[in-house]
Amino acid sequence: MLVAGFGIMAILPPVLIALVALTWWRPELGSLVVVVAATNFLSLASNEALVLGPKVRLDDVMLLVVLTVWAMRMSLRRNPDVFRRTWLPKAVLLVIAAVGMELVFTPLRYGQSVPDTMSVARGFAYYALFFPVAAEMASRERRRVLVALVIACGVLFAMLYELQFIVGGSYKVFGGEIRTLMEHVGPITVPRVYVLGNLLSVLAFFLILARLFKPKTGRRVVLWIALGVSCGGFLLTFSRMLWLGVIAGAAVMFVYDRRIGLSRGVLRASLTAAAVAVASTFLAPGAADVLRERVLSVVVELSQGSGSYGYRLVEATSRLRIIAENILVGVGFVSEEQRALASAGALTSLRMPDSGLVTLLVYFGILGLVWLAALTLSFAHAAAAYRRQATVADTDMVGIVGFVSGMLITFVALNAFVAIEGIAVLALSLGVTHGIVTQRALASAVDSSG
Repeated sequence: MLVAGFGIMAILPPVLIALVALTWWRPELGSLVVVVAATNFLSLASNEALVLGPKVRLDDVMLLVVLTVWAMRMSLRRNPDVFRRTWLPKAVLLVIAAVGMELVFTPLRYGQSVPDTMSVARGFAYYALFFPVAAEMASRERRRVLVALVIACGVLFAMLYELQFIVGGSYKVFGGEIRTLMEHVGPITVPRVYVLGNLLSVLAFFLILARLFKPKTGRRVVLWIALGVSCGGFLLTFSRMLWLGVIAGAAVMFVYDRRIGLSRGVLRASLTAAAVAVASTFLAPGAADVLRERVLSVVVELSQGSGSYGYRLVEATSRLRIIAENILVGVGFVSEEQRALASAGALTSLRMPDSGLVTLLVYFGILGLVWLAALTLSFAHAAAAYRRQATVADTDMVGIVGFVSGMLITFVALNAFVAIEGIAVLALSLGVTHGIVTQRALASAVDSSG
C-alpha cells in the first residue's frame, strides 16, 4: 500500500540523507535511531503512513541504510580485532544464518513468494544492529553518549505512555491512528501501555537503577525522578510477566555484581520508584482496582490453574503437540496469506503471540533453541569475563545484565526477543556489552604492556 498523501515521502530524502551522515559519523547513533523507529511506542493501530510500498516499511529502509553505510565505513577502516573479544559476534551470526536458512527453506517448501517470506522474517533482521553498535563501544566516550541517549529516549517514551494513559482516546497523526490499548477487568476498563513498545523504557530503568545504587553518583534527584517515570511506564502495562521480569532482572543484577552497593539507598530508591508508579495509577478511574486485581490474581491463577495462566498452559500444550510435527526446523516464515498450507496453516493459526518460546519453535524448531542457547551463553560468558577482569563495577554492564536476564527469564510467556521492538533493543544491549568487554580488554593490554 502506498503512502496516504505525500507527507512522509516529502521528508523521506532529507531524513535518509541525515541518517547516512549520522551513521558515517557515529554508527551507534544511527543504530539508536533505527531502534527508536522500530519501537511502536504510541501503539499505532493503522500505520500506513510508514509503509512506502508493498512489503516495504520506513523503519526497514532505515535499517538497510544504517547497515550499508556501516559496512562501507568498516571496509575502509579495517579493524579485524573489533569482534574478537567475546563470543557474541559469532552467536549473532548464527542467528542471522538460521534466519537465512529459513528464508530459503520456506519458499522451497511451500511455494511462497520471497517478498511474502521476507515480510514475516523482517523483525529478525534487526539482530544485525549488534554489529554497528559493538564496533564502536570500545570508546568510553561514545558509550557514555549512547547510554545517555538510551536513558533519555526510554524516559521520554515512558512519559508518552503515561500521557497516553491519562488522555486516552484515538488520534490521527500523519495518516496513522494512535489508539489507547484497554485492559478489561470485570466491569472496569482502563487504558494500558503497549508491552513490547515499553522495552526501551525497561532498559532505561535498569541503567538508571544501576547508577542510583552506586556511591557518589551525581544528579541523584534527576535519576530518582527518571526512575519513577520509567517505573510507571512498565507498571501501567498491567503485564504481570513484565513485572516479574523486572523483579527477576533486578535480583540477578545484584547477585551479578554486589559492588554497586547494597545499602539503604536500594530501599529508598525502590520505594520512591514504587510510590511514584503506584500514584500514577490513580490518574485514571479504575486503574488502582485493576492494579490490585492483577497482583492478587497471580496467587489464585497459579493455585487453581485458572485465568490467564490456565489459558496459556492449555494453549501452549496444544501448540507444542503441533510443533512436534516440525520439530527440527519449524515451519519457517509462513505469511498470513498462506495459512492453508498443510501443517504450516495449523501452526500459524495457532501461534501463541504471548509466548516467545512457542513462537521461536514455530519459526525455527530445535534450530531456534540452538541459536537462543548460543546467544544466551555468549552473553553470560561476556558478562562473567568482565566481572572477573574489572576492579570496579560498571553500571552499564550491571544494568544490561539485569535487563537481558529479566527478559530471558520471562521468555516462556513474553515474546520480547522474537518481536521487532524487543529484538532491536536486545541487539543494542548486546552490542554495548561486547564493547564494554572490548574496552576492558584493551585497557588491560595497555596496563600490562606499560
